[in-house]
Amino acid sequence: MAHILYILTFKKLFKRQNLLYLPAILLFIIGLCSFLYPHLGAMKTPVFLYAITIGTMLYVALGTNKKWLIIGAGLFVLSDSILAINIFYQESLWGSLVVMMTYVLAQYFLVKEMIKKEIE
Repeated sequence: MAHILYILTFKKLFKRQNLLYLPAILLFIIGLCSFLYPHLGAMKTPVFLYAITIGTMLYVALGTNKKWLIIGAGLFVLSDSILAINIFYQESLWGSLVVMMTYVLAQYFLVKEMIKKEIE
């Protein structure tokens, strides 16, 4: 749900559509979904839709040209990707720690930029 709210918020700051990022984001989503596919069972559709959502969030963040939003969105995608691998493929000893570290940093950078924008 947070991703959808971020997409709506970032859309207001969206400056330009840069299609150069789209192939890389699509490749990442397809790669992650392909890697996880054999392990998803009944969760194939929800995971695929979620991957599209996080990819969209990253794409819209990239279009804002706001450094902290881009870093935050990238870390959010990284956090959720590691979480998915941890849940559906193989749980890692350090996975939960890495997920939480990247998630907290992502939220920090996203909020930092939004507060900065509010002050301006």
